[in-house]
Amino acid sequence: MSAQLDAEERAMEAEALEAIFMESYSMDGATYRLELEPEADEAHVACVLECSCPEDYPSSTPPSFSIAEVRGLGGPMRKELEAALDEASQLFEPGCVCVFEVASAVKDWLGEHNEPGLNDESAYAAMMRREKGGKEKKAVVYETDSNRPESDEARKQRLEEEAEARRLERLRLGTAVTPESFAAWWEPFRVEVLKEPKEGVVETVYLDVKGQVKLTGKQQFLKGKAPAIEEPEEEGGVDEELFDDDDDLDDLDFDDEEEEDT
Repeated sequence: MSAQLDAEERAMEAEALEAIFMESYSMDGATYRLELEPEADEAHVACVLECSCPEDYPSSTPPSFSIAEVRGLGGPMRKELEAALDEASQLFEPGCVCVFEVASAVKDWLGEHNEPGLNDESAYAAMMRREKGGKEKKAVVYETDSNRPESDEARKQRLEEEAEARRLERLRLGTAVTPESFAAWWEPFRVEVLKEPKEGVVETVYLDVKGQVKLTGKQQFLKGKAPAIEEPEEEGGVDEELFDDDDDLDDLDFDDEEEEDT
């Protein structure tokens, strides 16, 4: 993939991220900044995900992800979040954009840990979290046939399956349409597809002799109202109907006139 194609892919990804995250999205040069929080009525935790994209992304080099800020998370929980981020970023495949997938994985983690008090770093709070986690976590260990811990290949496959499941779930739920996102889509569609003038641009209108709006040739063509062009009659054509009532011509004897002349 050429540098130009890489730049086009990054531009399209940035446009998609802005449409999805809207005011939670910002960009500074080649760095994306996403403010993420759980999709819940009340968000107790949140973070700011930063992503720096090299010039050969997405064809070769993956982006560099980092957690810039956190809310509602203490030091230990932040480390867990960063570990989840590192795990999700390993799914990058050359030639494919991945920022949205990684951001979705971070949002999923925040949703699973959306509870108050996670920024309490006291020994008692840490002990209670470990105890609660031990009760809730199922004793499931990804193992091979030889009863060994999950291999790197099996772990990668599991992460890919989880990412695909999240993607399918997002497709099923769809993306909510807001007045802002609709307006961002409608204006280019109105101008480029419907061929209407841009806002603030005055369009010249011509009137015919009756005072009605006169369409240009292009407008007539687009609306299917172009006047039919009449084909000219063939030269030398004779209208036989003009001679149907001329009975006097039948009494003329052109042969006699020729003999008299001689």
